Amino acid sequence: MPQSGSPQATSFLTCHSWVSEWRWYDYARRHPECVPNVLVDRALCEEPFLDAFAASPAERRPVISGVCRCRKPEEGARFIYRTRIDPLVAKQFGMDQLPPLYFVVAAMRVEKVYNSHEAASCQFTPRQYVTAPNPTPYPPNLVHASDSVAAVCRESCIVFRAPGSSAIDPAKRTPLAPSESTESDRQNTYRGYTKRMHDYGLHAALCRIEIVNGREALAFDPARAPVLPPDECGQWRESGNGRRIPEEFAAVLRGRIAAAGQLVP
Repeated sequence: MPQSGSPQATSFLTCHSWVSEWRWYDYARRHPECVPNVLVDRALCEEPFLDAFAASPAERRPVISGVCRCRKPEEGARFIYRTRIDPLVAKQFGMDQLPPLYFVVAAMRVEKVYNSHEAASCQFTPRQYVTAPNPTPYPPNLVHASDSVAAVCRESCIVFRAPGSSAIDPAKRTPLAPSESTESDRQNTYRGYTKRMHDYGLHAALCRIEIVNGREALAFDPARAPVLPPDECGQWRESGNGRRIPEEFAAVLRGRIAAAGQLVP
């Protein structure tokens, strides 16, 4: 049986977006100019990078770089990303089910894997990849440069603070909203991801969003994104490297996401 992340297998993966904690969402709704897309990953590296600012579906170039979970996807692997909904946020959207609840936001397939973040960065040209800064030379989850030239600006991301040498140590880190963080926190967080990239020899996977019935399986609007109810959430718990799901269920989810997605010309 294929393992999670192997070619043609579909795996569930979870990312933390602006709806995953109330205080993050509260900041986002108060500062829409800084956080226009609440369903993208909230980190300064946006993992996965969903390319929300692409001018069209044809130009969209998602990237999985492994900076959050040291994942090394293989070419042909298929992923469906979901993001947990904080109970208070769920109430804001009129949801009365008991937690856990998830928005299902994207279905993608790995097209090409590069052996380094630097090699992958050469496939991009400068344009808007994140809210700010704009433009940047390549997506924010490619973290090979010593300077945080492509990372999301502090006002538009969640960063970390931790005692010791690494700001991103999962056992020690404290996530900070922009109202709580400093530029020093942002730089320390970026350096933590860069060190992780070097320590684990992370690759970078360039992906394509799946197309179903002429629509992208990509949902940026929480008013339209499909919601995974508690019974399905509990059934498909994932490990750090994701959870393989039956293809029949994966196809249904891709269709549900695409129903909220953009038409492909």
